[in-house]
Amino acid sequence: MARIAPDKNTLLTIEPLNSLGRSISFTNVVLEAFSDSYTINTNPQVVFGRTDPIRTYSNTERTVALTILVNSDTASEAVGNFDKIQQLIIGSYPDYSASDRALKSPPLFLMHMNGYVQEDGGPIVGYFDEVKFEYAEPDSYGNTPHRTDGTNTLVPRYYRLSLVFHPMHSGVKGSEEQVTIDNTFPYGGPLKSF
Repeated sequence: MARIAPDKNTLLTIEPLNSLGRSISFTNVVLEAFSDSYTINTNPQVVFGRTDPIRTYSNTERTVALTILVNSDTASEAVGNFDKIQQLIIGSYPDYSASDRALKSPPLFLMHMNGYVQEDGGPIVGYFDEVKFEYAEPDSYGNTPHRTDGTNTLVPRYYRLSLVFHPMHSGVKGSEEQVTIDNTFPYGGPLKSF
């Protein structure tokens, strides 16, 4: 688990690309899980007399899965963090035309995660397979919820947010004549030691 200090680093920024979209930043969090997988999709062609099928390449699909524990030290911070999850859930639904309720745009997002999920140093467009909100009871912390004024909603001090994200790369990835086409992919390029 990686602890991210409040207000020093923004671990994760997500912006729904619908008409209500506004940038959502997560700072005072614990990164509990992260995986970045690449599935190389091929189509097998069985040929008479050959033991193994001939495979033709189709594409490479990237899937990012992560879980963060969102922490709120004060009641106002808890309300702000709860609003973030609500905005993310609202953004998980498409935009519709006001006149005839026809689908206007799918639920796409911009996402940036400190070098791990990025494109050219900035956010990358993609879609979520899953956005999961879970009331959390972290070890020895206790999670007595805050009650909001007016709506009487119980807002958790801690919650887990799990995401499964599929980036949609804007440029070509791979190599050309033994040279990498995008040398900043996937994690910002060659790193230098301190």
